[in-house]
Amino acid sequence: MSRPGTAEIRRARMVSQRLADASRLAPDPAAIAKAVCGVQAQDSFAGTMQLRVRSTRLTAEAVERAVAVDRSMVRTWLMRGTLHLCAAEDIRWLLGVFGPMNARREATRRKQLGLDDSVCERGVRVMRRALANGPMTRHELRAEVIAKGVPIEPVGQSMIHLLAYAAHRGAIVLGPRRGRDSLFVLLDDWLPPSSGPSGDAALAELARRYFAAYGPASVQDLATWSGLPMAAARHAMTSIAGELAEFAGSIDGVMTLRTVKAEAQSPGRQRPEVRLLPHFDTYLLGYRRR
Repeated sequence: MSRPGTAEIRRARMVSQRLADASRLAPDPAAIAKAVCGVQAQDSFAGTMQLRVRSTRLTAEAVERAVAVDRSMVRTWLMRGTLHLCAAEDIRWLLGVFGPMNARREATRRKQLGLDDSVCERGVRVMRRALANGPMTRHELRAEVIAKGVPIEPVGQSMIHLLAYAAHRGAIVLGPRRGRDSLFVLLDDWLPPSSGPSGDAALAELARRYFAAYGPASVQDLATWSGLPMAAARHAMTSIAGELAEFAGSIDGVMTLRTVKAEAQSPGRQRPEVRLLPHFDTYLLGYRRR
């Protein structure tokens, strides 16, 4: 039997990514977000469409309700330091993995903007007090921070970097909308307490989720999707090695893997399927080579 080619591997990935007819999910936005470990959503409409294409009968109104009413999804900066829309129950353990790492990586740029650690902590304290009275837009928070004497530019990038710092610290997340504006909320006020893995167990869970939703994939793909250093990605994959099986094929000369809970064989010849994908779709951004 010949080894599967690139087209067959891509079909297998469509199944894992819930893009094939046979693997699309019920119209539950949070469940879909959990199944693919979040969708990139600096463009909130593109995030909504990523959920829609993985389901049937899902509406934009249902996604908005999940965020604003059910509070079952939130947005914050996670994988690759970018905004992701994630299941609320996953947010704290994902922040445990990515929050400190993203904060470290952005420290140089913050300092260039005059945001040393003391300024950032002052800003976070001001925002905590302001948001205790309810959700606020970025512009409202900027005005409040400036009014309280935190040295933030009235225009420019400093405020978005301060907001990201507060999010990395687990203080705030993006919640509902007011018209066209996204609103920031206090994480601990907006969501109930939740438990989840931490440390090495969180890295293992991240790898488990990745290979279940993106396989067949390689450790290089895991590192690209997550933004983890290669050593951390390799450690995460190795920690669940017993749950992975080799996929009978390779892409770019790299043997690919997938979780043993799914079929570890080529899907073979199947009826071709076509999916229109939105900007920033996880199928496009989840691998080393797009």
